[in-house]
Amino acid sequence: MSHDGEEVKFFADRYHHAFRTSSDRARRAYSKGVVARERLERLRWIRPIIEGKVAGVECWEVPKKVPEEAHRPFPGKRLYVSWSLDYLIWLEPLSNGGFKFSTAYLAPHAEIARYTTRGRKLWAS
Repeated sequence: MSHDGEEVKFFADRYHHAFRTSSDRARRAYSKGVVARERLERLRWIRPIIEGKVAGVECWEVPKKVPEEAHRPFPGKRLYVSWSLDYLIWLEPLSNGGFKFSTAYLAPHAEIARYTTRGRKLWAS
């Protein structure tokens, strides 16, 4: 459950996307050929952050990039941000309510700021 009582589902297909990376990001940036051990080490962070049990976390609603998708009858993606850790977690809305886990990773402040510029802050701990 999220900080505001929304159901969050974790689907097996997201493991490959969220916890694997390229062995050579310079040549094959989007390859997911190897396990990203540093992401797995932070796996235990995800639940308490989403549940709202970690201080200094913000939850943002970020609109879809594609304009036609913005007209769907459900909200944009959720972005949980820990500025002190430079860590973010993405959740995608489900058409029948709630959200699904998409990915979680470290990102530079500037990248996080770009995401939040398009969004709306829903909550802060």
